[in-house]
Amino acid sequence: MTERERLAELHLALDGAVDQLAAAHRLAVAGAPPKDGGAEGPVSGFEEYGQRSPWTERVERLLGDAVALRNEVRDHLLNKLARPL
Repeated sequence: MTERERLAELHLALDGAVDQLAAAHRLAVAGAPPKDGGAEGPVSGFEEYGQRSPWTERVERLLGDAVALRNEVRDHLLNKLARPL
C-alpha cells in the first residue's frame, strides 16, 4: 500500500468515525426531537426536551477531536496528491 493509499484509507476511516460520533451526539443530547421529525418523546427517561445526558460533553469533545484529526489528515493527503509521483 502506498503512502497516498494509506492516507486515503485513513481519511475514509476517520470520516466514518465522525459520522458515528455525530450519531452518538444526537443520542447523547437527550430529549432532542428525532432526526426524521417523528413524534417520539424524550429519550432515556429525561422528562423535558433539550436536557443533556451526562455523556454529551464527552461525546462533543470526542467529535471535535475526530473532526480536527480528519481535517488534518485530509489536508496532508491533499498536499501529497498535489505533488508529482
